[in-house]
Amino acid sequence: MKPAANDKPKGDKNKKQDQVDTKPTPPSPLAEIKFNITLLEKAVSALKPRFTRRVLRTFTTLRKK
Repeated sequence: MKPAANDKPKGDKNKKQDQVDTKPTPPSPLAEIKFNITLLEKAVSALKPRFTRRVLRTFTTLRKK
């Protein structure tokens, strides 16, 4: 009898490497601006300053783009 370790197909290692190499693409600056506007609308309607702070934090990275 063959050991169980030899029963695995050889292509599994390549599939795992492909999955690790693919990274999600960052959103475009326009998409980030639209998302920030929705957060500001939530902040105004709910009177929650945490949404406004989150938008202000993302401005610095958005300006660099």
